[in-house]
Amino acid sequence: MRLILDGAAVDFIPGSQSMENANWHAMRNPRQTPEEAAREWAKYVQSKLATCEKEDLVLALHAIQNRYSPAHEGFQIWWGPEMTHWSDELKHIFQQGPWRVSGIRKSANAFRGVIKDWMNNCKCGG
Repeated sequence: MRLILDGAAVDFIPGSQSMENANWHAMRNPRQTPEEAAREWAKYVQSKLATCEKEDLVLALHAIQNRYSPAHEGFQIWWGPEMTHWSDELKHIFQQGPWRVSGIRKSANAFRGVIKDWMNNCKCGG
């Protein structure tokens, strides 16, 4: 449970919501296609898991969790907070609420596999 709470805090890391870091959240910047964003997202997740650091595991889990959110589905465009109207941000938040059970189940299943692999590969490192 602690990893999930830490993962939620990723949204508040300075700069994490910038357009350039859209892939951290399974989204894309306006210059990317969904396919390019998916590739960059996968590279980002793998690079974080490869360090065997718990802080990077949290970043990877956040990205995986976002991948299953309806608000992020299909690597939607993220313009960053500077160019996003507050009403669009509110809509984005509402779309990924806890009432979206199917996304939560999918991300929980993904978490189990990722954490198990991370523990085996990293020898419970970090």
